[in-house]
Amino acid sequence: MNRMIKTGIVFFFWIGSLESCGDPTSLGTDTGNPLTTRIQFVGEGSEVTLTEARIVVKAIDFDPLPLCLNEDEDDDDEDLPGPFVVDLLANSSIPDTDSFEILSGSFCEMDLDFDQLDEADIPDGIASDDSIVGKAFILRGTRDDGREFEVSLSQDDKFKLAAASDDGFAIEGSDSEILLFVGFDLDTWFTGVDLDSASGSEGVILIDDENNTELRTTIVENIKQSARLYIDLNNNGTLDEQEKGEGFILATGEDEEDD
Repeated sequence: MNRMIKTGIVFFFWIGSLESCGDPTSLGTDTGNPLTTRIQFVGEGSEVTLTEARIVVKAIDFDPLPLCLNEDEDDDDEDLPGPFVVDLLANSSIPDTDSFEILSGSFCEMDLDFDQLDEADIPDGIASDDSIVGKAFILRGTRDDGREFEVSLSQDDKFKLAAASDDGFAIEGSDSEILLFVGFDLDTWFTGVDLDSASGSEGVILIDDENNTELRTTIVENIKQSARLYIDLNNNGTLDEQEKGEGFILATGEDEEDD
């Protein structure tokens, strides 16, 4: 069944606590305490009708601020290793994301890896002939004329959400739990993409590594740059318009190689 998704895609991050009084990007002082963290993937809205939106997440990693300040340091550890096949229309992932611990402190960025799902790494619950195998993500939908299209990436890629402030953002420990959002603005995913210009003789129009590659490249970059890291300031479990205001953005999406 087709589903119209509405205004962005949101990842829910349950963190032990985030310093949120006043400036949401301000730093706290309580560092080094292990915090139990859980991630839930949730899809929300757009003007584009999509029938499928799945990504393969290889790993998620929070980089401490000192790591970014010292370019000689390296951090090969992953806070949440995958792979996870994330269905952004069904708000689910295979396998489910388990809780993990992260040390409280100040962070400069969050790294997010798209990963080509290799046959050797197929998780239980994904069939060996599933169309996501061999790909890092798949988007399927229809153009205005009803013609179906499929956008896919068949190689590893990564990007980061870089702190909006040079001082980074703080994740600090307390007895309470609050919510962080990673939001993708779907309305921008097809900015500069003329789907009507996509070539294809019959059937589904392919936008991938071999077909309509220029459109594919633009969509991949739009996905990265649309990402934002937010905090649930009023603890209502919803990303409200106020919380998406310019002063409340903790981090913004960009290419991993960008500085």
